[in-house]
Parts: sequence; C-alpha cells; structure tokens
Amino acid sequence: MYNWISDNKDLWLTLDDFDMWPINQSYDVAMFDRNFEEMGSIWGRESRWKQDIPYSPKDLFSGIRTRVTKLGGHKWLLEIDGEITEHNVEVNITFLREFFCRRHSRSNICKNSFKELRWTPLCNSKLFLNKNKIMDADDMPGRTYIGWRGPMIFWADVESDPDNVFFSTSAESFEIAKRY
Repeated sequence: MYNWISDNKDLWLTLDDFDMWPINQSYDVAMFDRNFEEMGSIWGRESRWKQDIPYSPKDLFSGIRTRVTKLGGHKWLLEIDGEITEHNVEVNITFLREFFCRRHSRSNICKNSFKELRWTPLCNSKLFLNKNKIMDADDMPGRTYIGWRGPMIFWADVESDPDNVFFSTSAESFEIAKRY
C-alpha cells in the first residue's frame, strides 16, 4: 500500500491546488497522515485485509476518507471521525529541501535548515525553518506538496484509480513509507 502512495505523488495535493480551491469549499480526500494505518482502521481490519492480495484503492483506503474545508490563509478544517478541527496547512519539507538545494547548494538554507523534518505547518502563511530562517508560502514552488502530517489525495482520484493496492506490513513496505 505504501508503494501506491509513493507511486502516485502526481496526485498529492499541492500549493497550486490549494490556491485554486475556493474559500469555504469542502472536498473529500484520502489523508495519509503519519499514522493513517491506525486512524483508518487499516490495522484494525487485518483479518479482512490479506497480505499480498490486490484491493482497489477505494476499498483499502475507505477508512481514511476525510472531509477538508479551506479557510482563509493557509488554514483548513479537517473532519476526522465526526470531529471538526482547524489546522494549519502543512508542507512537505523533503520536497522543499530537494527543490532549494538543487538551486542553492551553497546556501545556508540548505546546510542548516530542513533537518529531519518531513511535514511542518505554515504559520501565518510562513514556514519557520529555525530561529533565523523564515520562508513565505509565496516563495515556495506551486508544486510543493501539502497535507496534514502527511500527503493528501482528492478522494475522486482515489476512487477512480483502476490500479490495485496490495496490503502489506513487510519491513520493505515500511522503508518506502519513510521516504515521504
């Protein structure tokens, strides 16, 4: 299942998606936060999901379908298990590290920032890398991945994907998950 998430990075939500999203508009997404397997009852359904058997993404990820509503700035409402909470949009630091370090390899922003972070929130539309380094959301590439503690994919894209997903708890699959 981690292969499917990683192989479908072209479907992950981006800053461009968020910018085109009307305020107060809601969408359903698959929310692959850092413990989505627990949240979505994927582990809890282990008796249902068999190792190395193909499932549709719609079926396997149905438990992590989440309603998201855009608010002003870089904030949104997440409806998780019937509870609605406000959160800052988070950006994928791994993507930003790769993007900026290719262009500014000698810069201190590459040498001293982005350490060990994968996803971090935008606060007042700014990314605080450390005490002295601040990056404005407007300075980030539009294809910067966004989510909440992990990537999100519009549910319509999950639902329409004809590929199969294989449920796996192998060590190899966890190594794939560490990359995002």
